[in-house]
Parts: sequence; structure tokens; C-alpha cells
Amino acid sequence: METTCVARDTDRVISSATPTTTRIVPHPRTSDLMVARIDATPDFGAIERMPRGSERRTAAYDALVRTARETQGAALAALQPLVATGVVTAVESMFLPNALVIQAPRESQAAVRDALAGAAHVASVQAVKPFALADAPDAPADTDPPTSWAVDAINARPAWAAGADGHGITIGIPDSGLDATHPGLRAQYRGTQPDGSQDHDHNWADFIDASPTPHDPKDIAAGHGTHVASQAVTPNIGSAPGARVIAARMSDHGNANTYSAFEALQWMLAPTEGDGTGADPARGADVVNVSWGTADGTDEFLLESYRGLRAAGIVTVTAAGNAGPEGRISAPASYPGFVAIGAFDKHGNVADFSSRGPSPLPHAAGVHNPTFVAPGQAVRAATTGGGYAYSFGTSMASPLVAGAIADLMSVAPGASNDQIVAALAATAHDLAAPGPDDDSGHGLIDIGAAAAALGAGPA
Repeated sequence: METTCVARDTDRVISSATPTTTRIVPHPRTSDLMVARIDATPDFGAIERMPRGSERRTAAYDALVRTARETQGAALAALQPLVATGVVTAVESMFLPNALVIQAPRESQAAVRDALAGAAHVASVQAVKPFALADAPDAPADTDPPTSWAVDAINARPAWAAGADGHGITIGIPDSGLDATHPGLRAQYRGTQPDGSQDHDHNWADFIDASPTPHDPKDIAAGHGTHVASQAVTPNIGSAPGARVIAARMSDHGNANTYSAFEALQWMLAPTEGDGTGADPARGADVVNVSWGTADGTDEFLLESYRGLRAAGIVTVTAAGNAGPEGRISAPASYPGFVAIGAFDKHGNVADFSSRGPSPLPHAAGVHNPTFVAPGQAVRAATTGGGYAYSFGTSMASPLVAGAIADLMSVAPGASNDQIVAALAATAHDLAAPGPDDDSGHGLIDIGAAAAALGAGPA
């Protein structure tokens, strides 16, 4: 069988002597995919001292691409005979993480492992693992005014009045998709032009079936990604109405996998045109919201991706999970040093479904998790098709905090990401004994007080 590989923008990460690679779309069965992890990562020391913004993202992107180019060649060369004979039907070269994604039927995967055994820089060969986006209770769309109690619970309005509304900041939503024509999201979607038309290049990607236009299936909580985006940017519902969103579809009717997660987060650093070319870190996200994960909090499958985004000056905000007080926090929310979010209810408590810490990772000892809580019970949310409903889950709480960070970035451009998170921590409202804990972290965020702490006016 002949294998055709189509060139794409990330071909620049490999030498001309090795086979070209292609994005594997539409997604095949998860069981037909493997990931060869490469053991090299860049030295981000100087890059992490740069100010947040496009120059820092570009520097990180260049370093990641250069490292992948310099270290993937041996693995690609080892796979070439299997590509030539059709045993391997596709290979994608990725720079975040530094990895090769390999498509081969299950009966051929032993041959792939044998070919890569001993190849320089190959750290491991792993199966691509599936996981599911959390569903929310069914809630019919309605025509009530699109407002949410969450906005006042996190004291957003004083921040907006002080100019901290997220203007100039891009929030990335890797999720089930996006209804970019929804009345509460159309103006906030970065692809919407002044004349009302929409340009999806660098603003939308579909890693499931390569749809050129944004969409979000209705059958998963009436559009999980649309719910999530509205909590970040929809006026009177979301926390950052002045921010703009870009979106990457990485789940198929609620079913995702490690490969689609890799692709979506890599794209958030350097969005591409619809055909996967023209990667441009200058158009990358400033904040990325991750309202999904695996139940196994020890799974570090996204740690390299998270570290790369952090080096690029991008803040990742992750939902803690909905396993309740008896369940452990999910991955990647369990990763220490990143922002993880639990849910707060209307009664002033941590929601009963919100996952608690501590993180089960050994290197997270002494780090309280989640970092903060935000409203996640019966919050208003946009639904696919132009309606609104009430939604539940840490999936809804997380984008409220992503939006809060966008608010503070917009009004304090000179503040580092660490200083912005510290301002939220210093002004959060404790829900239990003073100090951080593994139920609510630092407590309920207060955007107005955090903006004031950064010099943006009275809370």
C-alpha cells in the first residue's frame, strides 16, 4: 500500500532528508495511534524573563521548533521503512510536546516499537489514550435575560468600571467547538470582522474532522465549548467581556484523546490557517482555559505542553474536575505550579461535586490544589443555537478565572503572570480557615479587589 504524506507548516521542524509529516484528520480510531516522546526540551531560561506577549511567544515557538528539528530525525528515519511499506500510514511531527504521532493498526504496533527501540532521543512509545469531556445536567434553552449571578459573586463590575475588562487579550478555548454566530459570542470571537463577516484563519481549528467553520455539537451539554466560552467573554455572563476568544475543536461528541489535546494546545501557542499552514505565534492566546482532563490525577501526559505554554508567557487555567469531596483532583489540574479551579455554589460553599486536593503527584507535595474557586452551580451559559441555559461544573468555574486573568492582564500590562495570580490570591475570600487549603485553595476570586491591588482603581 502506498502512503501519501502531505506537507504542512510544521514540516520545518524536520530535515529535508526525513519523511514529511501530515496532520492526521479526520481522526482515526484511538487504538490506531501511538506517540513517540522525544527526550529533548529547550532551555527556556532567557525566554521566561521576557515580558508577556507576541515576542515571547515567538521566541518560545522558535526554540521548540528548533529543538524538534534537531532531535526528531533519528526517529523519523527509523520509521521510514514502515512508511514505505504502508505499515505506518501517517506520521505527524509535533513541537509541543516534542513528539511524533504515528498511525498504525494495532497488529502493526509491535513493529513500530521495534523500529524505534534504540533510536536516538526516543524516550518512550505510548498508546494514545481516550478521555471524555465532563457532561453537564440537561438544561433546556430559554429566553430569560442573559445575566448570571456569577458576575457579582466574583465582583467583576468594579473591575470593568476601572478598565479591567480583558480588552486586547485573547483567551483560547480548546474544547468541543464553538458556536461563533451565537449573539452572546459573535462579537467576542476574534474572527469576527468590523463588517460582521468572519475570518477563521488563526482563529479556529478543528482537529476532529477539519471543518473550516466553527461549530459545536448540540448533543454534549448543548455545546460544552460554547458554554465554556460564554463564561469567559459573554457580556453579563462572562468575566472578561472585552476579551476575544479563539477556539480549537478537540473532542468528538465528548470523546477526546491525548493526541487531540496535544494538537489543540500546540495550536494555542501558534494558531494556523485552516489547512494547518502559516503557524503564527504572534496570534497566539494569552490565556488558555482547559475545562477537561483525565480522572487519573497522576497522568502527566500534558505536563510538557503546559510547561511550554508557561515558557511562552501563556497562562493555563484548568478545571479541577467533578468527582466531589471523595474524588481526587484530575489531570492536568493536578500539576503543581499552574492554576486549577474548583466550583463555588450559591450558598457560599465549595460545590458538592467539585473535586478536592491534594494533588496525587509526588512532586506536588506541599502545594494546595485547587488554586481558587469560582461560581460553577446554576450559572447562566450560552448554548449552541443561540440560546441560554443554566449549567453546572468546574468546567464553568474555570473560564471565569481565565477571564479574570485576562481582565488583570488588560489593565496591568507590566505585571508578570505570577504577579497577576498573586494579586488574585492575596484578595480572594477564604471559605474556611485562613490560608490556602485543598478544598478551595486561596478561596473565591474577587476581580475588583485584585484589580485594585494592581493599581487599577478602587474595588
